[in-house]
Amino acid sequence: MGGARVKSKWELGSDITFTAKWPNKKEIVRDRGTVLAIEREKLLQYSQWNEISRLPDAPENRTVITFSLYWTGAATLLTVRHDHFYSETAYKHVNFFWGYALTDIKNLLEQGLSTPPWLRP
Repeated sequence: MGGARVKSKWELGSDITFTAKWPNKKEIVRDRGTVLAIEREKLLQYSQWNEISRLPDAPENRTVITFSLYWTGAATLLTVRHDHFYSETAYKHVNFFWGYALTDIKNLLEQGLSTPPWLRP
């Protein structure tokens, strides 16, 4: 998520935290969520509350992100679904974000990097 540090136990029901510093800003952003579904090498679904929204961290203010991997022999298909937007503004922000994030994911995979540089020890 834009270079954020992501921490979780990666178990059903476990918390996820996203910590990032936005470019040209002093504040550190701390978003959080919950693992809703997980199946190794196939599926990850989690809720995410965004601190920037300035809304209370409540279920109705969390979006839901689902990553699915489909093995097709020589290739793997990644699908990303982002649902449950609390406003049109949130949808527009996320739509803009994914345009860049999916390109970054594609470039990392084409370079053979399984772990993004900002997550390596």
